[in-house]
Amino acid sequence: IHLDITKKSIVVSNCKSEKVLIQRQIEECMKNSITITKSSHEELCPICFCGVDDDLIILACDHKYCRECFCAYIKSTEVFPIKCLSKNCNNPLLLNDIKSYVQEYEFNNLLQKSFNLYISQHAELYFYCKTPDCTQIFNKCPSSKDMLCTQCFSSICVSCAEFAHEGQTCAEYQRTKNMTMEDKEFEKWKNANKVKLCKNCGASIQKGEGCQHVTCAVCKSHICWFCLNIFDKNVIYQHMRSMHGGI
Repeated sequence: IHLDITKKSIVVSNCKSEKVLIQRQIEECMKNSITITKSSHEELCPICFCGVDDDLIILACDHKYCRECFCAYIKSTEVFPIKCLSKNCNNPLLLNDIKSYVQEYEFNNLLQKSFNLYISQHAELYFYCKTPDCTQIFNKCPSSKDMLCTQCFSSICVSCAEFAHEGQTCAEYQRTKNMTMEDKEFEKWKNANKVKLCKNCGASIQKGEGCQHVTCAVCKSHICWFCLNIFDKNVIYQHMRSMHGGI
């Protein structure tokens, strides 16, 4: 349950019993409510819905807020751009307006929050250094080499946004980075002994003597050892002769 001050409504998610309870409480409050007639010229704060108090602020769009309400709105917002909440306005707030009415540290926190959100929403373009607590930001660049972080001096691969992985492609590194020590030793052994993977089931295969037609012991696929593609057993030899010049 939360109050959406933008839409001026109470939002209840997936809970019928709570919705009924809230409706009853509202009805009970309405029974004891007092109707107050306000002068037509009195403006309401779009956040607390009360008359704007003497300590008010006026935005560039000419709408008025209680200073306390406005500052609380700025501090708590998670949505950018920040917009005026007055009915039928919805204009983005000017930075100068915000800066004029909040503390300097609050304004700086807001800028940092907006910046962090922008980076997270553009993960295909930017990323933070992989070192914990390092705030350095890099541009992703698939064709670039490793870069040295100027804050923590770690070597970073700006192609896959990971620590540098000399001797491995990005795909190889992604596949092996979470492996256990035993997995990594097995991977080294496979590379040294020319072990390949079945394209159908992923099983590791080591070929012995004989022709380049290999049958996977797990899924029984017929594999051309030259290209690792899978064929019907009746055509695989024809493929090897025509495409690879022999069997």
